[in-house]
Amino acid sequence: MINSNLFSAQDRERLYWTNIHIGSLPKSNTTVLKDIMVSDAPEKDYYDKPYIFHGVDKKVIATLQVNTHDMLKRVYNPQFKCATLTCVNGGYQEKKVWDNGRIRKLTPVEYERLQTLPDNFTEGYSDNVRRSLCGNGWTKEVIKHIFKGL
Repeated sequence: MINSNLFSAQDRERLYWTNIHIGSLPKSNTTVLKDIMVSDAPEKDYYDKPYIFHGVDKKVIATLQVNTHDMLKRVYNPQFKCATLTCVNGGYQEKKVWDNGRIRKLTPVEYERLQTLPDNFTEGYSDNVRRSLCGNGWTKEVIKHIFKGL
């Protein structure tokens, strides 16, 4: 079991089965969501919905007040690691972040950064497809670490 949080700003525990020797993992990684956030998120990604604010010391800083499952209402604090990305999108499925007092979806570039991919790696696809591709992929730096054992 390797958690991507040792390499990125994302909590993403995954099991890897391999006959490649996996060397010692990093002890920690201090990168958090604010470190990978873009400064120019498009206005279309912001929500204009009511929310409940939980406090600046919480990983889930707010809860969006929309009609969906509780997990999809979570708004993540930029001072913490992001929860695991998934390949589903639409209907409030995208990860949400607190951005200067407003709530918005993470951008495709932020999804790429959470997976330690280069910016615009998935360019050429729609935003929804880009998010889905990242959520369905591996964290590049984890795979890079495993391949060091070759």
